[in-house]
Amino acid sequence: MNPIAASAERALHEHPHPALRLSELVELISPHVDRNLTPDRLRAELERHPETFRLLDPWRGPWRSLAHV
Repeated sequence: MNPIAASAERALHEHPHPALRLSELVELISPHVDRNLTPDRLRAELERHPETFRLLDPWRGPWRSLAHV
């Protein structure tokens, strides 16, 4: 696992909340791995490890239709 994904995994294990926005996770890990880290780059790195990370897009998926009810 690359340093960005490893740092994200460690930060998520240590954080009191089970899920974070990508922007929140970037703020937590960028000082340790790459100060120029962006949410898009973090997403790409995390998507390479589907066995470890689950990324949810609030605008895609079956839950989207529930918002219109």
